[in-house]
Order: sequence, then structure tokens, then C-alpha cells
Amino acid sequence: MLKPNLNRLFKTRGINKPYSYLLNNGFTRNEALRLSNENLKTLHLNHVEKLCFLLNCTPNDLLQYIPAKSQKENSSNVLSALIRTETPDPLKLSHDVPAEKIESFSQELKLLVDKFK
Repeated sequence: MLKPNLNRLFKTRGINKPYSYLLNNGFTRNEALRLSNENLKTLHLNHVEKLCFLLNCTPNDLLQYIPAKSQKENSSNVLSALIRTETPDPLKLSHDVPAEKIESFSQELKLLVDKFK
């Protein structure tokens, strides 16, 4: 089953209030509520496009695939690339870095960010 996977993206982008973020970026109240709660049966292509621009992602990043329990896990399944695992919170990860390594950690993170620009 394909499901929306928006909260994962909001979390990784540091967006703590997805509803407000969506409202402030042109979504109606109803659209923002449905998207922030992932309460969707359909995902309109104009929303997909807008979300991709806002969250700097591809349509694949907006979705997650959950295989049916009766279905064997098959890595050759084209949808297997959309099977998601829990994404760690980048800010919480930094809490595990010793204080004397924070500067080095920050520099490495900046290099990684620059690489993807």
C-alpha cells in the first residue's frame, strides 16, 4: 500500500508545526489539515508539485510503500525503494556528539549540505 510520508520530511526539515507551515505557504486550511495529518485518500498533482518545491524533494520522497503482510518482501519490486525506516532527528543526533567534537561535527555537516546544493 502506498501512503503519504510527509511527517518524515517535515521532521527532517525542522518543521515543527506542519499545519502552520503549509498555511503560510499557500495551502488552504482544509488542505493544510489533511496534509499535516497525513489524512489523505488522494494526493493532487498540484499539491505534489508545491510540496516538492517547498520541501526540496522529489515525489518519491512524499510517499512510502508498506507491503501487505501476505506479500513476500521482494527487493526486485519497483516499489521497494519506497519502503521507509524511521528517520533520526538531526538535532537529537547532535546531542550525542561530545562537546569538544561539535565544531568538527558542524563543519562536516556544512560540507554535506554544500555538496547537495
